Amino acid sequence: MKQFGILIYGPPCSGKSATVECLMAKHSGLFRVCADRIKWFASGYAGGGYRKEVANVVLGVARSALSQNLPLVVEANATILKRMWPKYRELVEKQDAAFFEINLEAPFELLAVRLEQRIASSMSRGNKITLKDAADLRRRYDDYLAHKKPRIPTFDSSVLSPDDVAVEIEAMVGLAPPRVADTSERIRPAKSWPRHHVSGTASATMKQFVILLYGPPCSGKSATALFLMVKHSGLFRVSPDTVKWFVSGYGGGPFRKKVSQVAVDMASNALTQGFSLIVEANATILKKTWPKYKALSEQNSIAYFEINLEAPLDLLKKRLARRIAKSLVSGKKHTLRDPEDLERRYKAYLAYRKDSIQTFDSSVWSLDDIAEKIEQMVGLPRATVVQQRPVELG
Repeated sequence: MKQFGILIYGPPCSGKSATVECLMAKHSGLFRVCADRIKWFASGYAGGGYRKEVANVVLGVARSALSQNLPLVVEANATILKRMWPKYRELVEKQDAAFFEINLEAPFELLAVRLEQRIASSMSRGNKITLKDAADLRRRYDDYLAHKKPRIPTFDSSVLSPDDVAVEIEAMVGLAPPRVADTSERIRPAKSWPRHHVSGTASATMKQFVILLYGPPCSGKSATALFLMVKHSGLFRVSPDTVKWFVSGYGGGPFRKKVSQVAVDMASNALTQGFSLIVEANATILKKTWPKYKALSEQNSIAYFEINLEAPLDLLKKRLARRIAKSLVSGKKHTLRDPEDLERRYKAYLAYRKDSIQTFDSSVWSLDDIAEKIEQMVGLPRATVVQQRPVELG
């Protein structure tokens, strides 16, 4: 397909995400740019910090995706609408690609109903949502109207379905409608933010570092990274296994090399914005690309660390069973198919395992114990987390 970039503006709950997911289910090779998902990779964002830094990281992700010849579909938040849309236009035009913009909106009364449904869904599924109430929605709705671009195409999602809007976008950008729309594919949401609150030492003045967490699937890499992020501000989580779901068609196997480079570029942008990196190193990083992350640390003159995080295969299979059961309930996409697939990846991990670095067994060490060891290793001050809901490994 031809390269392009399209920015979809609109107030919260107007249907931007649903429209993008519809497009991505129908077409392979699109790259979804969603600041409202990438922002949760930065610890401390929920408290109002790092907004400018995260906006710059998101812009860098878009730049990287374009450099990999992936067309952009951007869910443009208020920051992009008010200030940063010219930078996205410049990125697209530098690639000699076509640039498009649309508004997607609905009457406020309908948006308020959708917000109630979203809040109820987030409470049942444990997902974090930044919109607090109807008053917060009204403020953002009025802000959108104040900065709305009146001369670009506008679609009303109270009249048009996400599929209807997707068809309009296909005609606009020149996407050929697929013969059969694969409506079974859905894009995996970003990792839910754990329900914790923190007491202890803040990490605002910590020295920058990069740490790679190696390990087979279900060994606890994500849980460890999220646990550290709850405790310390200024960390940025790099998870290629999350970034890959920003690309439509990835589930079929293509685009691996491109997604791997986008993840490296995102890490580079995060370092430039002053974050420290926690990298959930998948098999591609362990086998091939870890030197790129080490090079990033050396280029920025910051400390570099690596650890192995693993567990016995029998326990990993039990965790996988829980993970698959959760994904069936939540509707989240999951790449591990069965215990045989896990065993294959486990053996691949052992074949490339770095025996000379420190190793933690997550069947023996608790999350808090592993976090404390990492804090000591990288020089983070010790902080205490009071859990409102336990974080499960796997």
